[in-house]
Order: sequence, then structure tokens, then C-alpha cells
Amino acid sequence: QAVLDCDITGEEQKAVTTATVTWTVDGTVVKSGIATPSVAKQDGHLYRKTSTLTLGQKDWFDGKQIQCSVQQSTNKLPINKAVRLEQGSKSSPTVLIQSPTDKETEGQTDVTLMCLVTGFSPSDIYIMWRIDDGEYQEGITGQTLKTNGRSSVTSLFTVPTSTWKNSNFTCAVKHASMSTGSSPLLKTVARELDKPCVEVTLKPPKVREMFINNQAVLDCDITGAEEAAVTAATVTWTVDGTIIKSGITTPSIAKQDGHLYRKTSTLTLGQKDWFDGKKIQCSVQQSSEKPPINKVVRLEQGSKSSPTVLIRSPTDRETEGQTDVTLMCLVTGFSPSDIYIMWRIDNGEYQEGVTGQTLKTNGRASVTSLFTVPTSTWTNSKFTCAVKHASLSTGSSPLLKTVAREMEKPCVEVTLKPPRVREMFINNQAVLDCDITGAEQAAVTAATVTWTVDGTVVRNGITTPSVAKQDGHLYRKTSTLTLGQKDWFDGKQIQCSIQQSSDKPPIKKAVRLEQGNKSPPTVVVLMPSEEQLKKTENVSLACLVTSTSANDVYIMWKISNGDYQEGVTGEPVKNNDSTYSVTSLLKITASQWKTSHFTCAVRH
Repeated sequence: QAVLDCDITGEEQKAVTTATVTWTVDGTVVKSGIATPSVAKQDGHLYRKTSTLTLGQKDWFDGKQIQCSVQQSTNKLPINKAVRLEQGSKSSPTVLIQSPTDKETEGQTDVTLMCLVTGFSPSDIYIMWRIDDGEYQEGITGQTLKTNGRSSVTSLFTVPTSTWKNSNFTCAVKHASMSTGSSPLLKTVARELDKPCVEVTLKPPKVREMFINNQAVLDCDITGAEEAAVTAATVTWTVDGTIIKSGITTPSIAKQDGHLYRKTSTLTLGQKDWFDGKKIQCSVQQSSEKPPINKVVRLEQGSKSSPTVLIRSPTDRETEGQTDVTLMCLVTGFSPSDIYIMWRIDNGEYQEGVTGQTLKTNGRASVTSLFTVPTSTWTNSKFTCAVKHASLSTGSSPLLKTVAREMEKPCVEVTLKPPRVREMFINNQAVLDCDITGAEQAAVTAATVTWTVDGTVVRNGITTPSVAKQDGHLYRKTSTLTLGQKDWFDGKQIQCSIQQSSDKPPIKKAVRLEQGNKSPPTVVVLMPSEEQLKKTENVSLACLVTSTSANDVYIMWKISNGDYQEGVTGEPVKNNDSTYSVTSLLKITASQWKTSHFTCAVRH
């Protein structure tokens, strides 16, 4: 079945209760399969009632338009909300379950399985889980990602480790590409019961040696709980079925690594063998009565597409006040998906960054590599992201992309801040700060400031210090303009223009109050509960202010007849109805709450 909820919420219980609901499917009013409560119930500071429509899933998968129409009163237009399944070409999903290894589950009370569903269209999909032949259960399903017309999503399912060891687990998927009424697409896994005494992992070539020595260096990791078993295990390497005798290093004794024992056999080849797609196998023999454990790796073959390399470098605003900066190298459009990335500062040695997992879509792959350096290094150096890939000629130089901080940056940075809250309340004034910062004291000190209001130069009400002062690793001076608050609320444009020197254009920053429909804000104060007052001496009052714009609300508090004081006011949050909400918190004691009255004051 397709079960849809139509949520109705509001501040007045009566308005929500009396609202009537009409459901239509492709324009036809539906009378059956509807459940609508008669009374709205409180939900936080709002009231809510939810009307539910139950249909056969075929109506949904066929793409019919389903509308919920809510009538508030006879003198108001109904509120109509519609939804339908995205239509278009239909592609079936592929389902894969990633289950944990015994090493990952050891010592854990719970384990998490991941169901990866890819390659489907349209993007609506429904996933549930099943243990053995039990009831379907919901996992935690993430947001659907869409690339080149195909979608992918993951669902996580957490169970006790004891359940994982003794059960089968099924990821079940329903999608519009499947026949209506058919069984879900199923993928089932279970823990392997006959684990060997050792575990073997064959790792692909190391990035560093690929760049520095043009070699493919592969590690075959052997781990186990018993030192004797790991030490006694023998290793045989083959390349395309031929046993290799040279270029191999295998320690004679296993060493303790946490609660396990480990030894690592290393094979060194020329990088051509790897990029040519030769099959490299590490075969580990535990004892004569057990079969060998064979692990194979090779470069993915197929059509070869060269990567595109792009570096995203930080802006000066992003680096301001930061001791380190991070560059991001985005490598896209390559095939096969194996790729090797390193970084270089100026003409120095290659260095590894933090390279993420390769993502593959429609036969093409992409990956990002992050490289963090001190801000001082970023300011004075150039940076190269170097890429090696099978599409490049063997032995050729890596594919390079180089960036450097633009040298023609201004000597100073300018920030114009909107009016301060305190002066707006106490003095009925709009006080704006124009912050000038820079690494050189002389440049900040020499910068001159001109203020204009609606294009007219202002001479009065300005305070600008003559000398910049040190503020952390920068120098700062702040020019302040004081206006009557009417100029601000009338929406006049206020500009701060900074002239660095005669040979550079001024840096101009402007701000104004957003104009348009000026509806009064709504103000709600949320009080501490009796339970909170019993548990703790320190509590908070919350003032929730909702208005039609993001930046036109100024909030302060008063305790009894005391002076205005600022609370902790958050950033505006956009609501579904295009209004904005701002929350201000005032910390008080339980004893203050019992003996005083509190006012949340809002200017708008």
C-alpha cells in the first residue's frame, strides 16, 4: 500500500481542529481509505492533526497526482499540496550488501550492515530489512544521490553481534521499475561459519612508490590471533600465473599488532606490469591440511578515459584568522577507477594528501584529495596536484594541475557589519562598524574611510582610529558610523568605501535593510518547565521571533524593570512558509524566575 500523511499545524488549536481535508487522485475526490482525527493535539508550541490516505501501491507507482486540500474557513482559499512519483525512463536498481568482517565485530556488542542500492531511475525507492524469515524492519536510509540520471542510496541496519553470527539478513527493495504487486528485489547475506586461522588482505600499490620510484609496491597482510599460525604461514606471489622469486620481502616472524599478530609480505614490480593490467596473486598456505588462501588484485581493465583535474583553493576570507588552510583536488571522468594522487609544494618532494574513496557512476569515476598546509605556506608558494592513471603513457610524467594564491590581492580586507543590537534599543541609533584588517600595520593604518548614505557622503557621526592595532596575527582598525535608526529602517543604502592607495581602486562594501512587505513579527517566549526548575538552578528562557525577512529583527531582554541586556541570539532559520525564525536565549537562575518578570523586546 501507499500510505500518505497530510500534516496540518498551527498556533491555535481551534483553527487546526476546524480545518477540513479533501483528498484527490488525478483530480478525482477520494472518499475511502482516509483517516482524519477530529481534534488537533499539542505538539511542542504548535497544534497538529494528520490526515492519512491509504492507496494501492499501483496508484503511486503509476505516477498519479495525489493532492491534499485543506479548507480553513469559508472566507479563505483552500491550501493545496500535491505529490506524485517522478516519471520518465525506468531503470532497475542493483543491490549490494556490505557486511562486517570478524575483525570488525570482535569486541563489539552491535554490528552494522550496509545495503548499497545503485543505478535506479526514477529516484523514489523503498528499502526494508529482514532477519531470517521474520517481519520486515526499517533501517536508517540516507538521502538519495542523483548523478547523470541515475540514483543511489544506502541503508544501514544495526543488530546485536550475537544475532549477526547466527542469522541470515535480507535487504528488500521496492521501486517503480518493478512489476506492481511483484515481490521486492532481495539481497541476502550471512556470516561465513568456516573462518581460517589467519586473515589475508592484498593491498593495491602504494601511492608514494608509484610516484617517486615508478614502481608498483604491493603488500600482502597476514593477521591472526595465534602468533604461531601467522609465523608459519608461507607466501607465494604470482604475476599472470607465473611464480615470482625476486623483488619479494617476507619477514620470518609475526609481530604483535594490538590484539592480533601480523606479518606483511611485500612485492615490488615495475609500474608497467600494474598499468598493463596483469593479475597479481598472493597465495598464503597455513598448513598442509588446509587449502591456500588466494587473494588477487589487478588494475581494472576496459576502455581508458583520462582524468580531468581541478584544484579548489581557499579565498582570502576563508583563510583569515586560520593557522592552516586546505586545498581540494577534484579528479573526475576517469576510467578505470584506480588512480594515484600526490601533492607538491613549489619544486619540493611529493607528499601524500588525504584521498577519499573513488565514486563510480556510468562507467566514469571521481575522487577528491585534500592537502592541508600552514596559511603562511599557502600565501607564498605554488601547489601542484599530481595524478597517475592507466590512461597515461607508462613512464610519462604525472598529469599536473598547479595553483598559487593570487599575488594581486588587496593589502587589506573590509567587512561592513549591520547595526548593533544594543544601541538600537538603548539610544534608538543605528551604529555600523566597518572593519579593516590586514597583515601589514602600515597598510591598515594608511587606509582612508568614506561613508555614504544613499550615495551622499556623510561627515558627521563617524569615528575612525588613526592607528591600526594588532588583533591576533592581523592588524585591525574599525570605523564606526552612528545614524538615527529611522535611516536604517527606511531602507537607505549605507556604504563604507576604503581607499588603500592612489594606484588601487577603493574597496566598497554596502548594506541596507531588506525592503518589501513589512508584516509585524510574531514573538513567543518558551518558559522552563517545573521539572527543569526542580532539577537545576540554572535555566534558560527562549524567545522565538518569526518574521518575513532574515535580517530585520533585533532582540534584547529585560529582567523586571532593569536595563536591556543581550541574550544569545542564533542565526535566522528559513521556514517552509518562506518566513524566518530567530531564537534568543537568556540564562537565568531558578530563584530569579520565581521572583522576577521577564521581557523579550523586539525591534523590527
